Amino acid sequence: MKKVLLLTFFAFFLCQASVAQRSEHCIMVVFNYDYGMYIGRTLEGIAEYEPDWYKDQPRYENRFYKGFEEKLHKRKIDKLCRLISAEDIQDIENAAYVIQVNIHSVDTNGNTAAIVDFKFADTNALSVVIRGEGGVFGTWLNLFGDGMQSLGGKIVDYIHKNKLL
Repeated sequence: MKKVLLLTFFAFFLCQASVAQRSEHCIMVVFNYDYGMYIGRTLEGIAEYEPDWYKDQPRYENRFYKGFEEKLHKRKIDKLCRLISAEDIQDIENAAYVIQVNIHSVDTNGNTAAIVDFKFADTNALSVVIRGEGGVFGTWLNLFGDGMQSLGGKIVDYIHKNKLL
């Protein structure tokens, strides 16, 4: 019984150490939609125009992660754990790599422009505008998802091109 209890405690502490170490070597992404213009509407206006806006936000962000992770894999960049959301913002203090995606504008085709803030431990903070390409068919929310997926990939392209990792 003592061996089982000791093994359980040992496994627990290993998991805790792994999570702490992992967050130090992760790329963490935080989204900010507050100041964007969405087909000429503010955040409040687009939420009225598209009733599913807030409900579908995790879906847009998952599309972003999909594009981001595909490009990371293609570029053979391995500094990634599961990306965080705004609710996990306290973990940012432990992260060596933080990317804040501030949505600036989204047009009718879902083309998405964002001001992207890179806060990497070994470089100075950097802000750039990066544009994701929307789609050609579907609802506006689907086109926005296309734009978010493209934006994720283009951010990785920027990281790779400028040797930020």
